[in-house]
Amino acid sequence: MFLPGRAVSLNNQSNRPAELGRNKEALVVIGRAVEIRERLATVHPGAFLPTSQLR
Repeated sequence: MFLPGRAVSLNNQSNRPAELGRNKEALVVIGRAVEIRERLATVHPGAFLPTSQLR
């Protein structure tokens, strides 16, 4: 599984429940995305810098 893509998908999937007022459900999904991104950033810190820090 391509984890960066999975994190983006989970981020997108969290939007709909949030729009419907299902905030707890949205937080669970976005939390999974954050966990993936944190793991990726630990392994490859330079690859996940904000674009403002790339200059």
